[in-house]
Amino acid sequence: NPDDQQGSLTRADILANYPVNNVNPATGNIRVKQRRLNRNMLRKSLVKYQDLLALQPGDVEANLENNNTSHIADSIKSSWAEYAESRDGDPTSAGFGDWVNSDGSQAEARQYILDLREVFSDLNKSGLSSGEFAYARFRTIERIMESSSEQGGMTPSQLSTTLGS
Repeated sequence: NPDDQQGSLTRADILANYPVNNVNPATGNIRVKQRRLNRNMLRKSLVKYQDLLALQPGDVEANLENNNTSHIADSIKSSWAEYAESRDGDPTSAGFGDWVNSDGSQAEARQYILDLREVFSDLNKSGLSSGEFAYARFRTIERIMESSSEQGGMTPSQLSTTLGS
């Protein structure tokens, strides 16, 4: 496509030639050499993430278009609050993971957690460096938790620990 050309290099060539972990100063995003990544694993991770968004109540198209994760965050934070109350204010991420798996009333939060684990497992197999993966994973978790309508409660770091590596 002529619009994608800059001199003799296409836009894809330019993006593919960024050094690993090169930060885009305009957005703060890490630029990644695309050709070293496993497209099938990236696609699989993205499809699982989109399926996760579609699980939420409401308009599926709007959830996908707006990357709406508020119900995911609200469900997990609500379960965390219930868990923390049952532990007299001494909750742990590991304890929460065990509790949400064993408490039958937490099916929705449990499913969101399982699905997030699968998304990140596939993303980790895509060829990203450990730094790129850690950054993408934590920023995604942080964005999900910040989308919650509930204040306080579980932090992104606690959810990250609950999800495991």
